[in-house]
Amino acid sequence: MSFYADTEFREVHLFYSMFLTQMPIMHLGTFTVDGKPEILISAMQACGALYVKTQAAAMFIDETLASARDQLVSEFVSRLLCSSFAPCSLLGRRKPLPELKIKYTSS
Repeated sequence: MSFYADTEFREVHLFYSMFLTQMPIMHLGTFTVDGKPEILISAMQACGALYVKTQAAAMFIDETLASARDQLVSEFVSRLLCSSFAPCSLLGRRKPLPELKIKYTSS
């Protein structure tokens, strides 16, 4: 079930008209959504949904943030483990995780 089945453009409009007035993070005159990653468009929709104030919008925001976080962490870990210097990047395999030793200190 998609929160944006019939309201996708409303939330993108709210992103442009409400969110960007508070946080001008992009230049409206030169930005276009064409060819942009889906994760960016979803984040824009979630920011616009902040102004809808419904339970469905809140659920969409939570789901979008969780999905984006999981996707970004997965991509970061994948790139970290299989950097361009590692043979696994050529073979499509991941190196085993190094053993981490964590020392806890009390303050």
